[in-house]
Amino acid sequence: MAITSEHHPTNPVASGQDEVLLYPDSNVYLGEHRPSTRGLNSRKTALFLSDLIAVATALFLSVLVNRWFNDTDPVTNREYFILLYASLPIWPMMFTHQSLYRARFITRGVDEGWRIIKAIAASVTGIAILSIMFKLEVARTWFLIALPILVFLVGVERIIARFLFRRARRKGLMLRRVLIVGRNAEGQMVREMLDNDLSHGYEVVGFVEDVLDGGMGEDEAELLTDVDRTVHAIRS
Repeated sequence: MAITSEHHPTNPVASGQDEVLLYPDSNVYLGEHRPSTRGLNSRKTALFLSDLIAVATALFLSVLVNRWFNDTDPVTNREYFILLYASLPIWPMMFTHQSLYRARFITRGVDEGWRIIKAIAASVTGIAILSIMFKLEVARTWFLIALPILVFLVGVERIIARFLFRRARRKGLMLRRVLIVGRNAEGQMVREMLDNDLSHGYEVVGFVEDVLDGGMGEDEAELLTDVDRTVHAIRS
């Protein structure tokens, strides 16, 4: 692909070259250094802590309910609490493994719910392994009681978090800046959809487009002068 530095190119079809246009003016991206969204930021940290609180609460309630249904359980409440809270480091690892802190994997509530169930099942399996290491015979009734309590409390906590995130996004907060590749009808439709509903969490800042028609550009558009500028615009 050839990149030209001219602001008003000739028809690239005639010249046999592919060129890249950025809409709007690509200068709006230059000099911007936005912090990386990888790793834990304040929102992910808050969600991580709320998950942990929901899990700890569910584990605490499961021990009490188990004792009420099964008062002959030889494992004491204290032993249960030691075992269960020793398992807390397992939970964030399983939630992370199920991509529960990656927005693009939990766009739909159904997807998030299914991932929550799998993360909880894997974590409870980890507790079973820990119980063998601790030489504790955890009652089967506890497993039957703990699973629905965990799914319910974590599910409610995630529904509340989803509601708060959507409300913040509708106010223009917590939005991810994106470029749309392709300025055709489909690209325009995607932009309209994202612009009309900010709850998706995206702010469209422009298009990247191969120049197919010399008259296609807008007055304020300019050609990217090199590949590095295109990559920089995408990362910004």
